[in-house]
Amino acid sequence: MRVAPDVLQDVKFDNVLPPEVLNAGSQVTASVDMAQFDRAFFRLSIGAAGETFSGSRYFTAALEESDDNTTFTHCADALMRIEGGLPISGYFAKIDSPGEAGTQILVEYLGSKRYVRVNVTGIGTHTNGTPMDIVAIRNGAKNLPCN
Repeated sequence: MRVAPDVLQDVKFDNVLPPEVLNAGSQVTASVDMAQFDRAFFRLSIGAAGETFSGSRYFTAALEESDDNTTFTHCADALMRIEGGLPISGYFAKIDSPGEAGTQILVEYLGSKRYVRVNVTGIGTHTNGTPMDIVAIRNGAKNLPCN
């Protein structure tokens, strides 16, 4: 099935975290500017795990928002809608089970700040790392076409 070209005029895709092997510590994506869009989704893709995920070795992913693209704060749980679940105390994903490798997680930003980004944090020892990437999908463009 082909998508009508008019539909794609309303959507903008941004590779905010190109495929990269992540280890312990924090990795912050590029931010997206919401000034010309009504909605934003972020798709986190998790590759084959370099370690066995557990309660002491895992990743979290949180949405952060800002008015000025300088000072970011974690989004409240009420500002995130997750495909197939609910936010977990400040983050939209906790990757702590071997079965979560090779999956994707989609989250929608419901807030009103101008800038949004994702912060992925590796907890515990991640010697080999795990490949991940994040794509931002903005739609509801106020000016068409948006690409």
